[in-house]
Amino acid sequence: MGFVMRNETQFVVDGKPFYVNGWNSYWMMDHSVDFSSRFKVREMMKIGAKMGLTVCRTWAFNDGHYNALQISPGQFDEQVFQALDYVIAEAKQNGIRLLLSLVNNLQPYGGKSMYVKWAWQDGVGVSPSNDSFFYDPSIRSYFKNYIKGGEPNKGGKALQTPIFLYLQDLNLRPYLRKQVLVSLTS
Repeated sequence: MGFVMRNETQFVVDGKPFYVNGWNSYWMMDHSVDFSSRFKVREMMKIGAKMGLTVCRTWAFNDGHYNALQISPGQFDEQVFQALDYVIAEAKQNGIRLLLSLVNNLQPYGGKSMYVKWAWQDGVGVSPSNDSFFYDPSIRSYFKNYIKGGEPNKGGKALQTPIFLYLQDLNLRPYLRKQVLVSLTS
């Protein structure tokens, strides 16, 4: 499986056109924590591949709640990481690329509101607004740490694999997108 690249306006893999046909199954990591429901992920990947789909959008986050990947800032549940590894392995086995969402804009599964709550609990939040996710230095450092997997360099190389089509940080307002991405990754 080669990396998806861009040739002018066309996605390509190994010089050949690549077409994105996909679906959204946000629940895959959560269902993979419990071994008894992992078969749902396997079946969904098989069905997607059989239908000729090429990309699955799924969540690579769950903050501070049941089956949380990130229990608190920089604290991770290894069992949930293994569940995400399972989703990635099933996608790879079926030739499906992943679009991983890294944080939720809404409250379910934590999302940006959980980052704001953590900052307030730690006494470092500058505003109780969920939009402080975008500008509060403490919250941004929490998110940077999350992207790194809680430890320096833990996540960086793991994300450099052709199985990932795209990492979706958050559905941001267009005028903030460039500024936030630059500041979160620098």
